[in-house]
Amino acid sequence: MYAVDSSTGVLTPTNPATVSGGSGFGVTVDPTAKFAYAPDNNNNFVSEFTIDGTTGVLTPTAQGAVAAGMEPTTVAIGLSSKFAYVVDRQGNSISAYSIDPNTGDLSLMGTVATGTQPWREVVDPSGKFLYVGNEDSGSVSIYLINSDGTLTPAGSTSTQGPAYDVAVILPK
Repeated sequence: MYAVDSSTGVLTPTNPATVSGGSGFGVTVDPTAKFAYAPDNNNNFVSEFTIDGTTGVLTPTAQGAVAAGMEPTTVAIGLSSKFAYVVDRQGNSISAYSIDPNTGDLSLMGTVATGTQPWREVVDPSGKFLYVGNEDSGSVSIYLINSDGTLTPAGSTSTQGPAYDVAVILPK
């Protein structure tokens, strides 16, 4: 963890400088910058943290972690900061979680199928859709994000090879 000098961009380690979050592929911060989530693809959970608004230091939530299928790789958070979505790479699915607005703890709401070996997901800038890149099936799965945070499958699109990452840009 680092503090950023707003004038120079120089990074300075915080105190403490590290926190254990398992073995995953990154950290996701919710849009309110109150909570952070780190998938552990070796141990099949997502670590949950609160973020100190002054120092930026991460502290595990009371729950600490939540089960997340087989090999969770990434976490995406809806624009409202009420829902999180976790790729279950070996389970070929994506799980929807509600986020407790006070504690940051995740609660499983449900799971839907994806293509083969999903890798990363993204919520589109409008907050209406979730897209999942599927490595082995060479496709992108498309979901409608319902007002209650659940996902409704809305089709898929083939790609010209493995789909690892997905980016969505809305025209101006």
